[in-house]
Amino acid sequence: MGKIYHENICGIDVSFFSDESEEYTQAIMSNAKRKMKELLDGSQTMTPPRAAVIACLELCDELEKEKNNTEKLSEKIEELTKKLDRAVVDRAEAETKSAMLKQEVLDLSIKLSDLKG
Repeated sequence: MGKIYHENICGIDVSFFSDESEEYTQAIMSNAKRKMKELLDGSQTMTPPRAAVIACLELCDELEKEKNNTEKLSEKIEELTKKLDRAVVDRAEAETKSAMLKQEVLDLSIKLSDLKG
């Protein structure tokens, strides 16, 4: 069950609904306040609305980069999974061939024994 939050972030009153936990939501609000404060403190001409837009753009940039990184990691996992699957098949084939060669050596040893005997 969600909750409606009322916050003042750097002079801007904000009300929003969240289904997330209280702890998570507080962390998000704290992060937003910190980001806005950094931007406002970094420039005398920065206004809260402008800081909000810049913070939004920066966070969207971070999100897009993380999506790209996640996609690359997913592709790498898929590639490695295919290699692992192939290695498992190769191992099974090698074990089968090894068993056949062991049997062949045994058969040849028996024939050699028969010839000597």
